[in-house]
Amino acid sequence: MRGSFCGVMALVAVASLALQGLGQTSSVPESGSSVLPVRYTSQPYKAETNGTGVHTKADGTSVTLQGNTFFARDSQGRSVQKGCIEMKDPDQDCSLYEYIADDPVARTQAIWRPSTHQAKIFVYPSPVPGSTSCWRVSAEDANVPKGDIPVMYKEMSCSPTGVSPAICMKDRLIKKPYDKSQIPEASYEDCLKSFLVTGFHANKVLQNKEEDLGSETIQGFDSHGCRISTTYAEGNLVRENWITRFAPRSSQHAIVLRREDQFTDSRSGAITQSTEEITTLDTSEQDLATFQPPKDYQIKTVEMHEVPCEQTKSQPTTTPAQ
Repeated sequence: MRGSFCGVMALVAVASLALQGLGQTSSVPESGSSVLPVRYTSQPYKAETNGTGVHTKADGTSVTLQGNTFFARDSQGRSVQKGCIEMKDPDQDCSLYEYIADDPVARTQAIWRPSTHQAKIFVYPSPVPGSTSCWRVSAEDANVPKGDIPVMYKEMSCSPTGVSPAICMKDRLIKKPYDKSQIPEASYEDCLKSFLVTGFHANKVLQNKEEDLGSETIQGFDSHGCRISTTYAEGNLVRENWITRFAPRSSQHAIVLRREDQFTDSRSGAITQSTEEITTLDTSEQDLATFQPPKDYQIKTVEMHEVPCEQTKSQPTTTPAQ
């Protein structure tokens, strides 16, 4: 049961990852600057999806997983996403959802869990001009009891040379409005670029076929569809995406409105299918409260404190989510 479920989960998770690419601009150096990169403002939006994954064995028995995702971004680069971090057996339902919100303006990351009404706001440092700066959370904040929200970054070094962890650069935001010029329709080429690398990418491809499915209106948005059918020694994988665009600069500003995947295992005869479709797509500016834990939650603030660099490691230390 566990092996079958993991196969379904892998396919169901694909579209939720694809959502995060919408409206993002790559970090690029400021004109005339050789220090830190800059994060520009971005296209705001909110997207909610429903997804289903079904794993059917050769004997006809199957396991079904249903879930939903949520992702939002505002024009200043704040983002929030909802994810399942713990499943329960044998029903395969999610027992623990978690929201993670990044605020590059305030240099904070907020994490909250609806089931426990717990929340933590992590306050991260910015590089000290002209020198490497090192930071650490207190021992009390770093050591949390089981079931509590863990500290992901216990210590880090921020360098002014542009090679420091990205979290140290989150205050490098400039107000450059996103491009509101005429938005071209999504193309077949845009659609092909929307596919993420799958878990089979390291295996030898025996045959690959790409198809243009044309245009269709989905959720009131003009969309373009495409299909990629790939044959591996292990089986056949068919992936279909329908995408739309509402930012003009590149296919990076595209979002998958509907996705269907099917993998047929040539060794066992099992079939894994997954579908995911957006149920809500709002392209208006998002309220600041979207990126903050509810006010009635038990909220704890965790700050980093500057320390001599010999007391820290050169790279950030992470701990697994609990």
